[in-house]
Amino acid sequence: MFDFCGIGNACIDIIAKVDDGFLLHWDFPKSICTYLELPRADALEAALPSPVYIPGGCSANTAACVTALGGSAAFIGKVAADSIGALFLEDMKKNDIHYTGVPDASAGAGSTRIFALITPDSERTFASYYGVQEQLSPADLDEDAIKNARYMYLDGYALNSKRGGEAFLKAAEIAHAAGNKVVFSPSDLSILQKYGDVTDPLARVSDIVLCNEQEALYLTGTGTLESALPALQGAFETGAVTVGARGAYAFDKSAVYHVPSADPPGLVVDTNGAGDGFAGGFLFGLSRRYPLPRAAALGNRCAAAIITHAGARPVHDFKSFLTD
Repeated sequence: MFDFCGIGNACIDIIAKVDDGFLLHWDFPKSICTYLELPRADALEAALPSPVYIPGGCSANTAACVTALGGSAAFIGKVAADSIGALFLEDMKKNDIHYTGVPDASAGAGSTRIFALITPDSERTFASYYGVQEQLSPADLDEDAIKNARYMYLDGYALNSKRGGEAFLKAAEIAHAAGNKVVFSPSDLSILQKYGDVTDPLARVSDIVLCNEQEALYLTGTGTLESALPALQGAFETGAVTVGARGAYAFDKSAVYHVPSADPPGLVVDTNGAGDGFAGGFLFGLSRRYPLPRAAALGNRCAAAIITHAGARPVHDFKSFLTD
């Protein structure tokens, strides 16, 4: 039995330090994301000075946090039969995450990659190639993993795939038929704004929601968190709303708990992935039947650890968080 099974983007973040002349040469507007086709993505990768490759993807990050805590996790995504895909699969194995997808070896297929180009003024300019992840469909679902996972996690970013919503609804159906819980994480406010025709039915079939304050207000159509929390209680069995440095609010049908943030075990380097760390800790806690405040506190500990280094895969001893 898995504690967690997530559907999300299988991607690699590629980070490199460049100068403004490099951005000008590639015609990349500074601090903006440019979307690339495969030939240009390959050419850009080849031209980067000393690139650093960091496995990413919200759902995969969350799965890695679950296994770092001693839990079991599965992941559903899509990669191509290329070096980027091989790097992602190697990371799945390293983090002991169950993955059964077969890399797409068709002509012109490429794995998803996000380029973060850092100029001397510390500004980040992004370029992205979505790749085969755009083709994620119900055919890619690992039904055995879904049936055998306590929590089926739907990462909103995967809705950028043309049939992502269809895959999510099918996964929810399989999970519920097996008596498991469905967790919806919008992942970003833009996902709710762009895909309301899909996120609305997803919210209705989800038992648990994990979101930030902005997303909570949008989901409930309210103006304050104080109004949003009761609305979320009415719509979901349980869930949590992260509120940055203020920690998180965890709730079920009967109560709402505010849990303060945890102190980071080092200097804050990059806040990307904090929500993924929280989700991993919180869901691991629920799988072990922790009371809601304790599950949220564990989520906060994991989030605080993630922001002390580049990338959103765990590097600290997460199991120590279970005894402190």
